[in-house]
Amino acid sequence: MADGLSEKLDGVRAYWDGSRLWSRQGNQFYAPDWFVEKLPNEPLDGELWMDRKAFQRTVSIVRRHDRSELWGELTYLVFDAPGIVAPFEERYRSLRDRLSGNRNNYAAVHDQYLCKGTDHLQEELARINSVGGEGLMLRQPGSLYEAGRSHTLLKIKTFHDAEAWVLDHLPGAGRHKGRLGALAVALADGTQFSVGTGFTDAQRENPPPIGSCITFRYQELTDRGVPRFPSFVRLRRDVEQQGTLTADAKPAYQPKRKPKEQSSMARHFEFSEGSSNKFWEVSVSGKDVTIRYGRIGTDGQTQTKTFGDTVAAQKHADKMVAQKLGKGYHELAAK
Repeated sequence: MADGLSEKLDGVRAYWDGSRLWSRQGNQFYAPDWFVEKLPNEPLDGELWMDRKAFQRTVSIVRRHDRSELWGELTYLVFDAPGIVAPFEERYRSLRDRLSGNRNNYAAVHDQYLCKGTDHLQEELARINSVGGEGLMLRQPGSLYEAGRSHTLLKIKTFHDAEAWVLDHLPGAGRHKGRLGALAVALADGTQFSVGTGFTDAQRENPPPIGSCITFRYQELTDRGVPRFPSFVRLRRDVEQQGTLTADAKPAYQPKRKPKEQSSMARHFEFSEGSSNKFWEVSVSGKDVTIRYGRIGTDGQTQTKTFGDTVAAQKHADKMVAQKLGKGYHELAAK
């Protein structure tokens, strides 16, 4: 029996318990009644989805508590039926029967099709990448439903390698306290971001020196040109030995400043560990730095601090971002 293939959606995972939608962390999504009407009164597993490369917009809608009309931009794409104890093929047929006939204008069954072999898999992955998709999901035939991580469902993605120069060592927190938490790095075009995963304990104790070049792996570039999910691969000793790390070759280390009258797009970070599921946002508008923070799924609290000039405001925001990354927060890339 052939494996099943489906596109990996860049949306927000949502579990329908028969009456309400919930996140993976157990936070309720406040969908309007018209969005969920006529959904079956039994469990469904799926994704709230808008379009490829629209993740940040999707997140901003589903986290609202006002059941707004903006939900009309989304579709609940269902890919499993947790309440049915049967092989996946039977569960999928049942889903198609229950959600067919356009009973709900905002819900549909996510397309599944058979994988015809390795060549077919590679062709489909290339096709999905070409239209801006995240990748594929490969499902073991005859598999039963599993909550959380499943050994019968495999993510297939394309990753890219690139080089960046180390700007700073960001301190760690928790089990990494007293050693490296993340590297602040820059691409050759001056784009700055941080790399906080992929390090061994020894590398956190003795990280790549400031000014050195590293190779990192990432999934894709956001619309702002920032690598998504960067992970450390190795130190580029060959670059240093060849003497190519000159002042001219290094990236522009200073972040690009926006005009005083403009506001920066809010950067959104999340931290999930055990029962702790928190978010933190920061934006800069002239001399003002505004942060919003709280438990994921709530509106949280907002604070604004005013500085003497725009440079000081941006410097403060950059410092807070570095601290959050060092504590294990992960940035959700803007789409």
